[in-house]
Amino acid sequence: MGAVDDCELHESVSAACQLRTLAELERRIVEAVARGLRPVVEIDLDLCALRPVFRTKAALRQVGEEFSIAEFIAPDTLPLLPGYSDEAWLAFVQRLDLPARYPAVRWLENGRALRTAGTPFARFHSLYWTTEWLREDEPTAGLGAFANLVEASGGRVVFLSGRWLEAQVEPSLESLRRAGIANPRLLIGNPWHETLVAPGQATLSDAAVKAWRQATIVREIGTPIAVIDDRAANRLAILRSHSHPIASVAIAIPGFTVDPVALDAPLRISTFEDFSRTIDSPPLRSHMRRRYPGLGQGWPGRGEYAGLGRNGLEYVLPRLAPPARPRTGPAPFDRLLEKHRDRRSATPPLTERELLSAAELTIPDAEREIMRQTLLGARELAERECAAPWPATDAEQQSIWYSLVCAWLHSRDVEVLMDSIGYRVDAAGVHDLREWVDAREVRRLLLAEDVAAQERIRRANYSDWIVNWARSLPEGPVNVSFLNPSLLVDLCQWSPRQAKSQDAMDVHRLADHHDGDGGERFDPVEAGINNLLHQREGTDGVRKEPVVSWASLAEQVATETGAVDLAKNSASRQALRDAIQYASELEQAGWLTPWSLCTPQ
Repeated sequence: MGAVDDCELHESVSAACQLRTLAELERRIVEAVARGLRPVVEIDLDLCALRPVFRTKAALRQVGEEFSIAEFIAPDTLPLLPGYSDEAWLAFVQRLDLPARYPAVRWLENGRALRTAGTPFARFHSLYWTTEWLREDEPTAGLGAFANLVEASGGRVVFLSGRWLEAQVEPSLESLRRAGIANPRLLIGNPWHETLVAPGQATLSDAAVKAWRQATIVREIGTPIAVIDDRAANRLAILRSHSHPIASVAIAIPGFTVDPVALDAPLRISTFEDFSRTIDSPPLRSHMRRRYPGLGQGWPGRGEYAGLGRNGLEYVLPRLAPPARPRTGPAPFDRLLEKHRDRRSATPPLTERELLSAAELTIPDAEREIMRQTLLGARELAERECAAPWPATDAEQQSIWYSLVCAWLHSRDVEVLMDSIGYRVDAAGVHDLREWVDAREVRRLLLAEDVAAQERIRRANYSDWIVNWARSLPEGPVNVSFLNPSLLVDLCQWSPRQAKSQDAMDVHRLADHHDGDGGERFDPVEAGINNLLHQREGTDGVRKEPVVSWASLAEQVATETGAVDLAKNSASRQALRDAIQYASELEQAGWLTPWSLCTPQ
């Protein structure tokens, strides 16, 4: 029996219920637009648009330590995480039967969750709102596609939250952008919050503040036609603020407890997914459609990769169920691994140069001959000052060769790892080696055409040789990667810590796995996988740094900010997590360059 789609929903929300609810919202939006209105869908943040996984676990661990609650110290073992509201916390306490397990701890009072000083709930609630942790909130699956659909249909999405501090604004926006929403409309702030008013002064609840915001929404944005919120009191307050009917949609996000009332709501969802809008979700990304025609067809899905590319555009792409494309046939490093199978635990292991010398033999002979000819061409062009100066010593020349070998191995690793997540692209011998852009883009980068360009180029301080090369380019496509003899030496000598000008690397960044053209020509998935694999290339690789273990890389991408930092775009942060999940196994099976032979893993 084949694999099936694997989309995670809350245990009390069926896929059919979610699809009916989303269809009802879409119907209401279309009808409102037809009546000449600008319909607004209001979406709450916490436990609705955003999943606070990191800060919930972090708060639980600390509460567990302080109150000696073993289950909290290891939150990954819990069946569900607690929501922060009184209702959701009570459901969590009852689900785990905590009063019976820890009778000396104050959990309840008159059947309600107890949130007074000295209780686990009070401490959890305080820690949960740690401002610096807000940056790690994860967008709920499907949020970006849903928001883009509403906007494309003529509606507006407003994110409405009871978050009350100015310092909470930017991390909230940062999390929403990771959903693939370039410019979120966000309304937060509560000057009457219990933590801001003096003793004895009146406070306003989340529900009251959301009701207060309705006049602003109607005046400045449009007509509310739906509210999506995990708390019944918030939804009711908004509905009572308007005379026209508004759809009240409850949400119970996966992995968290929720107010039980939400589970009986006629309109309810768990995520924002309709299980079909991925690469075809508005706005369409033409470059990705050309690169991956029929992406995911015939393969089970488990959600989406969503976020912003380095170009600032929104991406919503299919995430395929594992293994997306299992490898078959002989692996390129079978013999190398067999020969050195006893060296994995040896001290010392292989040196990086020993590994590269052996791995070089897996590169096709014709490709190695092209690499040698490119080196000769680089030397000739250097003499004409249309390439970087040729290295003076044998050691430096040898370093150029090994960097080129490393680049070719990297290109095949990119293909294998992208294939493992279902993104089939012919990268071996192409990625970082033969990547073509229009010569006009290169000239626009390096040659001044207007005052703004002159100032940018002055700051970049490009070398004479790269400017001479740009002036010599004919019309048409030009290779901006390692197998261009003009760029080869400078690319091989590049380092992220270099103080000199970014000559060849700035040109190379025109490739679509770096900056592309600043518009559609950008591939966030290849960009993320590229940055991931560059961490495992040693001192002859692009970064000129020690090999990073798969375990360390997995730890880095466990947080939202860590994954974005490594991928250098938010759209592929989950793709990196998926790829790392498969990578160690692929390397041990001989499909990826076996850097584990020369470094502890």
